Amino acid sequence: RLSGGADPRRYQGSQDFEHGKISYIDEIKTLYQFENVQGIVQIFTHFQENNTAYLVMEYLDGCNLKAYVKSHGGRLDPPLAGNYIVKAARALQQVHAGHILHRDISPENIYILLGGTEIKLIDFGAARKCVEDSEQGNSVLLKPGFAPPEQYSKKGNQNTWTDVYALAATLYYIVSGKVPQDSLSR
Repeated sequence: RLSGGADPRRYQGSQDFEHGKISYIDEIKTLYQFENVQGIVQIFTHFQENNTAYLVMEYLDGCNLKAYVKSHGGRLDPPLAGNYIVKAARALQQVHAGHILHRDISPENIYILLGGTEIKLIDFGAARKCVEDSEQGNSVLLKPGFAPPEQYSKKGNQNTWTDVYALAATLYYIVSGKVPQDSLSR
């Protein structure tokens, strides 16, 4: 046990690697269903070689929203911020229509393409199927400040509102320049 109560997980070698590879392939399968959906990173193919998995996806020229905000003085004017959030919300609406929760919406996972007019949602590694009874047991994956309270518990009732909360927290961040207070501390 580490100071602060953290209990480090031991690395299990090939067992952890295989689990990670399976999770990665699941992410790839999730992305395939969003082929040609505007605002979502596109994949072309995937393959397995050398006992690992590879993904061939579109090249994105630009930077993530966090870096974009930093390069523009630490915050964006509300009209520009709103424009990016609306575009991200439209892409997220398509994700939800496919019965998927992203579960990792944050400034790091919204990519601003070169020119600054288009966005792409990236990093579907935490995504999962959206089911009626979402209290079935979720992995606890979150970014403090952007994660709603239900993401802090394996039994948290996660659904589309989980992503909407994170998107609203992202809006707060890009107009204020500050990471929102952790949802459990408010």
